[in-house]
Amino acid sequence: MSTTFSKTTQKLATITLLSLLWGCGDGWDGQPLTATQDSGTSTESDAAPLESSSPDDTESPATTTLDDPQFLSADLPQQDLVLHLESDIGVTHSQNIVTQWWDQSGQDNSLTSQGGPRIVENSLNRMPVIEFDGESSRLERLTDVNLPQSNSDRTVVLLANYRAGSAGGLSYGATVCDGAFNIGVNESNNASVKDYCSENNLVSDHRVISDTWTLQAVVLRDSELSHYVDGQLVDTVTQNFNTVANQLVIGGSLDGTRFDSMQIAAAFVWDSAISDEAMASVEGYLIQKYLRAPEPDTAILAPSPAPSPAPTPAPVTEPPITGLTPSPAPAEEQPIAESTPVIPNPAPAPVNNSQPAPQPTPTVVLLSENLVGNGVRLSWNSENANSCRADGDWSGSRPLSGSATFSNVEIGSNFALVCEANSSQGISMVTVFNRAVEVSWVAPVADGSDASETVSEYRVRYGTSSASYTEELTTDANQTEQSLMLEPGDYYLAISSVDGNGQESSPSGEIAFRVR
Repeated sequence: MSTTFSKTTQKLATITLLSLLWGCGDGWDGQPLTATQDSGTSTESDAAPLESSSPDDTESPATTTLDDPQFLSADLPQQDLVLHLESDIGVTHSQNIVTQWWDQSGQDNSLTSQGGPRIVENSLNRMPVIEFDGESSRLERLTDVNLPQSNSDRTVVLLANYRAGSAGGLSYGATVCDGAFNIGVNESNNASVKDYCSENNLVSDHRVISDTWTLQAVVLRDSELSHYVDGQLVDTVTQNFNTVANQLVIGGSLDGTRFDSMQIAAAFVWDSAISDEAMASVEGYLIQKYLRAPEPDTAILAPSPAPSPAPTPAPVTEPPITGLTPSPAPAEEQPIAESTPVIPNPAPAPVNNSQPAPQPTPTVVLLSENLVGNGVRLSWNSENANSCRADGDWSGSRPLSGSATFSNVEIGSNFALVCEANSSQGISMVTVFNRAVEVSWVAPVADGSDASETVSEYRVRYGTSSASYTEELTTDANQTEQSLMLEPGDYYLAISSVDGNGQESSPSGEIAFRVR
């Protein structure tokens, strides 16, 4: 792509933009549902170590994950199910810090954490939930999102606990008008369905009770949107969407400017408008699993049968003896009392129930930082480990703590660190999404006869509003390209040059571009 910037300086020639490249890193009685939340202690999963190195692998990992649900998902409609997230299935964490949430639908919509959302064990009906702090934590997928697009039919169901004064929910799509789809609540805790632009938001009069678990559902069928809260229809509206499924976020906004204080137990998306019967089945499944108090664990013993009476022996009849006079019956003999010593039972041998003290499980935290120029810096720290090794898109032995820098990292690269001790492992993994924009230009031609014809530096200015630039950087005179790391959104950019006398030229022609 080539664009010419018009210049108004007297002696500096035209700057021509050579290229602009960007990459992607957004069934019951109708009564309100409530559920108590236990303050159980968090415990670590003792499953085997993670074997998969990518949330995009076909098989979900069976390690360091909450992967043993008490309820099967047989009551969930499986047809057109494209997102299946539950807090007791497929949550990978280290020291209760969530690193991945694996999609169970088979459509590869797994999420990676940012900012450290936490797993809270024994929280909702003895189930774990995922908690976001409202400051820096979220779960996201920034590329290859396989969810309903454009204005196609869809169903979204969410079981969440929203904190007072905080927006929250599930969002997917692009940060352009009509390009996103959000279900959740706004800052006033009103149930809402949103697009990216505020004029297209559907905010219900139904206010969700904060710090209470809410079952929320949206069905879009032929442009007619139906919005349900705890089984009650709260809104119906006709509206066209133009959803661009390029990112998925839970716990924050698509543009990364807002973080939500909330908890979540389940999120489902169907690539169709499911029937009322199917919706009743989904609601019943979630109520039984998460919102209805479990039955107490009581063992019922069958009564033992009464013992059969001992059979009475038949009398023995002997033939009479003739010719003899029977002797009188002897007097009944009394038993001779004997003194029988009571021998005490020997004392039982002492039982050694002591177990060896459990060895602490290795833990590791791996963090990433995006760098200009498609680079990434990894830093990590481990505890209770004897050795660490790299896995995924890097390899080799690594120190117990340290850092490493990589250049030209491809979008979606996965870095895992495995630390071991005493036949146990701890694993942490990050997925890198670079949002890189590279700008290049042609240097103006000058004969160098005086300082006014000599470029001393270039100034690159950009922002999210036309002709209103909030960011500025300066490059050397011999530099004709610059890499920018940007969040998804629409941007405007212009370049100017400074001569040897310190005089700045007028800005070039403005260009507009979008980072997805």
